[in-house]
Order: sequence, then C-alpha cells, then structure tokens
Amino acid sequence: MTFLQHSNRPDLDAVALRLLVTSDLHSHIYPYDYYADRPANGGLACAAQTIDQLRQEAENTLLLDNGDFLQGSPIADYIAHHRGVGPELVHPMIAAMNLLNYDGANLGNHDFNYGLDFLTRSIAAAKFPIVSANVFLLSGEHGAGQKAFVPPFQILRRQFRDRRGQLQNLRIGLIGFLPPQIMIWDHTHLFGRATVDDIVQAAETYVPKIRAAGADLVIALSHSGFGPAVHVPGNENASLALARVSGIDVILAGHSHKVFPSDDFVAGPGLDPVAGTVFGKPATMPGFGGSHVGVIDLTLHRGQDRWQMVAAQAGVRPASPEPGDNSRPKVTPRPDILAATQQAHFETIRYLAAPVGHTATHLHSYFAMVASVAAIRLVAQAQMNHVREALRSSAFAGLPVLAAAAPFKAGGQAGLLNYTDVAPGPLLLRNMADLYSFPNLVAALRVTGAQIAEWLERAVGLFNQLTPGAAGQQLLNPDFPSFNFDMIHGLTYAVDLAEPPRYCLGGKLINPHSRRIRALAYGAAPIDPDAEFIIATNGHRAYGGGGFPGAADRNVVYDSKVSNRDAVEALLRSGMERHDLPVPWRFVPMPGTRVLFETSPLACDHLADLAELSPTQAGIGPRGFAVIALAL
Repeated sequence: MTFLQHSNRPDLDAVALRLLVTSDLHSHIYPYDYYADRPANGGLACAAQTIDQLRQEAENTLLLDNGDFLQGSPIADYIAHHRGVGPELVHPMIAAMNLLNYDGANLGNHDFNYGLDFLTRSIAAAKFPIVSANVFLLSGEHGAGQKAFVPPFQILRRQFRDRRGQLQNLRIGLIGFLPPQIMIWDHTHLFGRATVDDIVQAAETYVPKIRAAGADLVIALSHSGFGPAVHVPGNENASLALARVSGIDVILAGHSHKVFPSDDFVAGPGLDPVAGTVFGKPATMPGFGGSHVGVIDLTLHRGQDRWQMVAAQAGVRPASPEPGDNSRPKVTPRPDILAATQQAHFETIRYLAAPVGHTATHLHSYFAMVASVAAIRLVAQAQMNHVREALRSSAFAGLPVLAAAAPFKAGGQAGLLNYTDVAPGPLLLRNMADLYSFPNLVAALRVTGAQIAEWLERAVGLFNQLTPGAAGQQLLNPDFPSFNFDMIHGLTYAVDLAEPPRYCLGGKLINPHSRRIRALAYGAAPIDPDAEFIIATNGHRAYGGGGFPGAADRNVVYDSKVSNRDAVEALLRSGMERHDLPVPWRFVPMPGTRVLFETSPLACDHLADLAELSPTQAGIGPRGFAVIALAL
C-alpha cells in the first residue's frame, strides 16, 4: 500500500475509514468444487474470515460488493432454474451477504443472466442497498419512458469515531455502473424491457446529483475493468476513464477478474499499479470468486461544508490460497454462513448427481486452446443437432448447419482448477455444468462464407504472431479470453501464425492485409464467400457478444428458450453422442518452430492427445501451471 497524499494538519479530529470490497463472487459460497464433487478452497464463506480480520484491525469500516454475485456456479443455476427464490426462499448468496452485514452493493452484467424477474425477486431480500446508475426499465407506450431499475446512488449516513474517540456524522455516497454491453449479452432477457447508458455519461449525470444531495465522499462501484484512459462511448472497460469524472473520490473496479494493485497491470497513463491509484484516486479490484478482498484505508478531515479525503492507501488482501499453493494454510469457512446456506448446497449436490448418459471418451479442456478436443466437439454437435431439428420445417432448412463453440474453462485468471475434466463412464448432471458452465440459450445465425472467414480471423487473435524457426515462443496471448476462441465445426481450415492477428483483443480490425485463416473449406471444396450457412451458437454470441463479424441481431434466425447445456444433455440422453465430428482446424506447419503454453499439471497425463504437435513438458510456471512445449 502507498499513500495517495499526505496532510500536515493535526489529525486528532480525523476519521480513519477502511473500505472493504468484494467483486465477481459469482455465487461461490461454499468451499466446494461442484464439478468434481469435492471440497475446495475459496468462496465467500472463506473470504468472510479475511473480512472479519480486516474489520477487527480498523475502528471504522464499510463492506461493499461490486457485482456479479448471483451467477457463475452450479448452486446459482440450481436456484435460478429449479428451486427459485421468494419471500420464504432467500437466495443463498443474498443470505450469506446479509450475514456479513454488507453496507452496499452494485449490480454486474452476469446478475442479469437469469432475467429481470429473477433478479428483482433475488435482491428484494437484501438488507443492504443495491445501486446502478446506468440501467433503466422501459415504461409507457412503446417503451417511450424509462425509470431506474434500482436507485442510481445511495447516501449512507454513518457515525464513525475520530481519533479522539468522538462520534462524527458522515455521508458516504455510493454510485454503481456496469457494462452497457448487457443489452447484447442478455438480449433475450432485456430487449424491449430495459436500456443501458454509457458508464462515463451516466457518471457525469449523477455524480453532481449525489454531491448536491450532500455526500461527503463519493465511491464509484464500477463493474468494469481498466481500459482506455480517455472516454470511449459505450466502452465495456471504462473504470480508468471514469476516474477522470470530477466529484468521484474512490474507484472500486471489477468485471475482468484481475487483482489491482498488483503486477497483473503495467503502469500507463493514469494507472499506477504500485500505488493503487487511477488518475490519482485510490482504486482496487479484488479478483474473482472471493480470492481477494480489496482494502482502501482513507483519512478524512472536516472541511468548511463537508468531510474531505486527504490521504489514502489502496491494496488487496488474499483470502484463500490459490489452487496448487501448499505454502499457505487452508482457510476455515465461517460456520454461520455454511449453516445458513447448507440446505441449498446439499440440494445442489443431490440434483447434480442425477444420471444423464455415458461417455467412452475422456472429456477435458486441458488442450482446448491449442487443438480441437472432444469436449468442445460434443458441445458443437449438440448445438448443431438442436438447430438442425428446430429449422427442419423453416425456410432455412436447406442451408448447411455449422456450429461455433469455445472453451469456457481453460485456466487463465480463474486458476488451476478452471478446466473441464470428465472421465470415461457414466455422465451426471454435474458433468453437464462442467462441459458448459454458462446459462446461455441456443441461437442461430444466417451468415455468408465471407463472414465466416472474418469470424474465424477474430477468433484466432488468441495466438501470438510467431517467428518461423525460433524456439521458446509464447503461443497464446494471455489477455485473450478463452470464451472468445470460437472454433467453427462443420468446416476445415488451417491457422497461419506467421501472420499478425487481423483483429485486436476488442474485435477491431487492425491489420487489414493480414490473413491467418488458410484452406477454409466446406466438404471437399473451398468455401464460397457468397454462400449462406447457419451457425448454431448461443444468444450471447448471436447478438454481438465478443464483436464477431456477422454476429448481430439482424442475422439471427433462431432464438430459443433452450439452454446450450440442456441441448448437450438432450444429445446424451438420446444416445446420439458423437465424438467423430471432424476436427475442424490445425496449424499451418512451421518447421523448426517450438512454442510454449501453460495448462493444468493434470494435462501431462494426456499428452498423447497432442501427438501431432510432439508435446514435451517444460517445467512449472510461476502460478503452478504446467508449461508444455509444442512443435509446429
């Protein structure tokens, strides 16, 4: 932690206030791996012990959450799709947060994944205010009017003790924001019912209002990562630009599942990952799933008309050891949180134990970022079968049906346990959640061969450009999310990594003369740029999530109420499971070129799956991942 400012004033009348923040909890409550059906580290019940310790260290504290608390684990799916919530059935995540006496929370994009009605019923039981300044419900004829979904801001009136032990009255303003892209990502739930404003523009509207209402301190709960330092309208990751809005004192960021301040970030304009500041204002981002708790210690002095922040320290406190880290003891979960949520926990375990089918193939995602794997082909086959049947009597019945599928669990920021691993044998419902971890709904698009080529160019931005003949090169761009690595099944193609990526991480065309996709073919013939195809995918992608060329609402021809996970389950229950769907892609050979990539150490038992790339073990990386060398 580093001081933001220093004050030479006498500090006996100063108030020291500690802000504690969680973010992206994703309904991780119990220290339990529902996919593997075994205890694990992490979750809010374990982070609670760190929160309690941080509270004990300070006289005055506020505990806040920065969104994405209702979705992201099997218990969340079970509650949303099977048990439900209501006056007598409090969502277990809300029950846990109530026990921890949260002082306030913001909404995140994934909190809308189960629809507005479920979200409204869930947060009704919260004993703390929930804010969002850029989400509005449409009202009136043809949606002509709008009203805030939840209050844009809230002023907490609190009494804190100063350094003399005297009680002082402070007014703490909370204002919340989330990515406007939820209108794309949850189009099925939100279209015609809600609208979302730009983050910075919403702040410029409401921050003066919260100041005028008497806030001494304004805390921005921004469920958004650190993107450009300048305002880009509609930007998903706007927390850095948000910090430039006058009247905001503190930035609490999230969404990208990273830890700030830390070496996850490189210093840049306005961003200081050592001091923990953004444009001079204290900031923190506390990881994912309760891995860390953000901590900002403030010193406040009374000014002429309000209290003012004169010093700050920003940091994070690890809440549990990372998977594979045996240097730190396991954290004991807080018993009252376990007791309050155990019924939902056990119900989830029982539900996930239901049989679905059988697999003769080991379904894993250890190599899903570098090769076609059976687990992803199974998902693609399920999507393809569902859409083909749904369109059988439609005007699109004669078009070839392809399927786009990407790995959701492939290590990355979520750590060593973030992989699909389903052993040969009986398949249970928990394996369905492992194979497809998001509550997406099946959708389909009509696209041209030319759009498919661009779609794939966007996807293979995952890979770094390579120097032919060189060894020890990093294959993957670590900032590229696995869920944007779409592989289109039903085609064949090769990926030429001697070329630079055509698209940037955000999906913008940056190298218009570059083409990585080679030998793109449907059947035995090169793909016709003007030919039309159906791509089976999910609603998130179909309506523009990820910025893929051709993926837009105008091209959607099928929008279902069936989840992708249910489509996989239906395929397996039918006994039509296929693992012989053709491998869609390969690398263009680069003789003498050897690359490195990281995966789970458990992948070393399956290196034969990559035999064509001559894999060899090359040690263990700093985060415990196995480093594998490949020959291209």
